[in-house]
Amino acid sequence: MVAKKDFSFVTVGQSLIKRDIRAYEDQAFWDCVDIVRAGDVSFTNLEATIKGAHGGWPTKAAYVGVAEPVVLDNLKEFGFDMLSLANNHAFDLGPPGVLSTMEETERRGFCYAGLGRDLTHASKAGFGDLDMGRVALIAVDGGPCPPYCHAKDASEKVASRPGLNFLKVAGEIVLHPDEYAAMRKIHDELGHQRLWTNRRTGGPSRHGGLYDDHVDFYGVRMGEGDEHQLRGVMDQDDLARITASIEDAKKEADFVVVYLHHHHWEAEWEDVPDWHRDFAHACIDAGANAYVSHGVPILLGLEIYKQAPIFYSLGNFIFHSYNPTGWFHTDAWCSVIATCDFAASGKLKKVHLDPICVGGSAALAAEDFSYREAPHLSRDAKGIETLERYARVSAEFGTKIEIKDAAASVTVG
Repeated sequence: MVAKKDFSFVTVGQSLIKRDIRAYEDQAFWDCVDIVRAGDVSFTNLEATIKGAHGGWPTKAAYVGVAEPVVLDNLKEFGFDMLSLANNHAFDLGPPGVLSTMEETERRGFCYAGLGRDLTHASKAGFGDLDMGRVALIAVDGGPCPPYCHAKDASEKVASRPGLNFLKVAGEIVLHPDEYAAMRKIHDELGHQRLWTNRRTGGPSRHGGLYDDHVDFYGVRMGEGDEHQLRGVMDQDDLARITASIEDAKKEADFVVVYLHHHHWEAEWEDVPDWHRDFAHACIDAGANAYVSHGVPILLGLEIYKQAPIFYSLGNFIFHSYNPTGWFHTDAWCSVIATCDFAASGKLKKVHLDPICVGGSAALAAEDFSYREAPHLSRDAKGIETLERYARVSAEFGTKIEIKDAAASVTVG
């Protein structure tokens, strides 16, 4: 399908918003809002559970990411049309919180996705009809969230469960062939595979083990390879379900966005896992026009793949964290607002990047983040430093970011 006109897609870091900040007076924040409002389609991730009519109870012992519905009024007034609800805080009030979050988000007219009454519902795209045409969003959480957070369809034995649209990613330790063979020998001698298989089948089984390509050694997955690695392995059934949703959305929408939230970070936060890049490419191959991700709270690289932008992480936009000053690295407070110019056909023409600093550069330099209310447009040395770092991590994907006058751009050939 083709949009009614050329259009702009604005995307930012995640919005971990807990309070009404519409009375915030600093003009540098409202300069950010002006950029968001100027987009034909503007997107963020709501990093919270909404406390609403369905109630709920905390599913975590320490930090619970709960907000009142007024934060949705904030995001609406700031110009966002499209919200992901898929993240590690979406289940913080259990199934009732999931239902309240969807209900309050829908009431305000957002195009949203990532949660559902059951898995069939959660897997589907959310749609929105805007001036430029029809848009669709598929939003996914990559974990590691416990399985009870995942949406589930009803069966004869179990009722349906509201929850997240999910992509399961398993951590696998890669061993050299001789090491892998030794571990598999120990594994087989101890009978762990037989024990697990028999539990799954309800009794002794004459069939082979459940795993042909790896060993599940008492909860630790091990695979074979040429070098030692800790790598992520995507569940192929989940991947097929997600790409099928993208293909379906492409038939009905002029512009399709895919979003992933995950906490499978590399030891060096700036590194993008191989599985994540494979997933992003699969989403574009299935028909997505843009891909956005959050999770690791800093900027990761921008890749242009088949004339579509892939934002591997945009860090934070609104970040009402309870952690003390100094808990997060300085880079967690610095990000960009990305404005992507598209042709009506859905092909990317240009990306414009405006640097921001949550709370402002002066507060960051003084380590004064007792309030940390809102992002500031950062047309200063800190903003240039942020763009230079973004250019460096994006160059690894062959993306050339040109910096000029405390802003930056990428032109797509």
